[in-house]
Amino acid sequence: EASLDALWTETEALIDDAVAFARQSPVPAADEATIDVFAD
Repeated sequence: EASLDALWTETEALIDDAVAFARQSPVPAADEATIDVFAD
């Protein structure tokens, strides 16, 4: 179970990185709404 927790933490960090990267990119407003869905 400890390895599962570690894997999930890594996955969350990757998602956070992807969200941060997407927010920095010039995206249309419609895409920002989609990004917010994944951020929550």
